Amino acid sequence: MRKNLTVIILPMSICLSAQVGVNTATPTATVDIVSKTALPANKVLNIQNSNATNANNLSMYEDSRSYIGKPDNVAPNATNDALINIYGTATRSNLKLDNAPSTENQLNAASRPGVDYNHLTPAYIDVNGHVVKAYDPYSAIATSANFDGGYTVPNTAAGIKIVDATSVGLITFKVATGLVLGPPGTGTNIISTVNFGINTGFSYSDFVSGSGSTSSRYPVTVSMTDNGNTSIASYTASITFDFATGVDLVFFYQNGAIYARNTGTGNIGIAVMQSKRYR
Repeated sequence: MRKNLTVIILPMSICLSAQVGVNTATPTATVDIVSKTALPANKVLNIQNSNATNANNLSMYEDSRSYIGKPDNVAPNATNDALINIYGTATRSNLKLDNAPSTENQLNAASRPGVDYNHLTPAYIDVNGHVVKAYDPYSAIATSANFDGGYTVPNTAAGIKIVDATSVGLITFKVATGLVLGPPGTGTNIISTVNFGINTGFSYSDFVSGSGSTSSRYPVTVSMTDNGNTSIASYTASITFDFATGVDLVFFYQNGAIYARNTGTGNIGIAVMQSKRYR
């Protein structure tokens, strides 16, 4: 039986090294696609599923704009659209980051390559879905720092260092605890924002505390003190989350750094979040 073999030659180059080129005879990658033009309205790549409507999986245009899951009723906009545009549905969110870096990585000696943990700034999303970095000029200063993470706070006078504090340093952080303060065996928890500057000493805001008991409240006061010394080398200050009975939490400044200690009989754990040292 005689068989005919028909070979169809496409505008494609296949190299011996298993590189495939589309519109190029010299591919530089496993798959190398070169557009015929450089017009923003023209697509370089289009991947669709077999649905009758809203079939777009991925589209890429010649000006590098990409669309993932774009509905049929949305027209691409070469002027206002971002380089990457992701569309969610009623049953699926737009974006999920698994195993993303955490602000505590640095304290835990688990920093990710390329992440500048000491110079973080918030991100916002506008009403059209664009991601915008917040204006924060002080975060770019070389001596700015992040010190998020979990700390084991001892009941020793020396305490544990939280962060260095220079004379121009402006420091703010949020502290939270489990049921480790107040009456032993029952416990209370706290969350509060703590601030420090060498001219102002400590201050706090947004402070709340809960009770580990279902029947008893354990009132708490916050007190701030300093020695009033005008010499930075001799200046000391402290802020105490003071319960009537049991364990208190104390942050104190001395010798160019902020430390933490507790007034109980052992160690307690605290979490420091949203921390920032400006300068």
